[in-house]
Amino acid sequence: MRLRTKNCNNGCPVGDDNKPHVKFSALMVVCNETRHLEEALRSIRWCDEVVVVDVGHNHIPRGISLCNADRVLDHPWVGVAEEVREWAVAQLQNDWVVILDPDEVFPAAAVPEILGILNEDPDCAAVQLRFDYYFCRKPLNCCMWRGVWISRIVHRRRVRFSSVIHSPMEVLGKTYRLPNTNSYAVKHYWKDSVTDLFRSHLRYIQLEGSGRYACGLRFSWIKMIREAWSMFRYNFISTRGCFGGWKGWFLSFFMTWYEAASWFSLLRYEQRARRNNTSA
Repeated sequence: MRLRTKNCNNGCPVGDDNKPHVKFSALMVVCNETRHLEEALRSIRWCDEVVVVDVGHNHIPRGISLCNADRVLDHPWVGVAEEVREWAVAQLQNDWVVILDPDEVFPAAAVPEILGILNEDPDCAAVQLRFDYYFCRKPLNCCMWRGVWISRIVHRRRVRFSSVIHSPMEVLGKTYRLPNTNSYAVKHYWKDSVTDLFRSHLRYIQLEGSGRYACGLRFSWIKMIREAWSMFRYNFISTRGCFGGWKGWFLSFFMTWYEAASWFSLLRYEQRARRNNTSA
């Protein structure tokens, strides 16, 4: 573990002389995305502790981490952040945790609202925020990324983390949702280019087989066709991808391809599992 001491002030919305009595730790797992890291880290400097997990020695820019994080923890390479979070949360000092990815910017205006919720209900387990996705650096207002709410303020003893790719944590208690206003939304720089989109999802596909197998799914042609069609219908029609210009059309077909490719990844994983069982 590398210990780094913060040595600058980034305009934290809750000043050092006015700390809330609810203590927060912020957790950011960095696998391979550092383009928006500085802005993301600055947005959570209001927390009492900011911890960055450097997965696979990404060579996080030293000036950024020294200035914005209290600790930087090293972790061996894994494919996705889900495989790290349960371990990382156990390293934190406080029970209330703000979970943010390095391509996400936390809304400063939401902090007083969050404090009000937690002070009013000490038994709260999680707080959901709206996520505004950006694709090619422009807002994405269609497909499955339209109107997304995610629990990112959690009490670490009231949630159960999953290590399976794209599997959300299980909240073991009451969840509150912040008001649906732009000032309370997390800005998520999802993918900056089409190249970034393909690069990341080709990597995800390699992990989808084992993840789906662990969730009890087994390959069948009928399921694959049905789920791929369902994915297209949801993105193109239900969430208005057909009205989203080239992005809506492209992403509707892209996610249909991704869903089908993930089922084939499951098929390959099953075949390997059968061969290993036979040879054993």
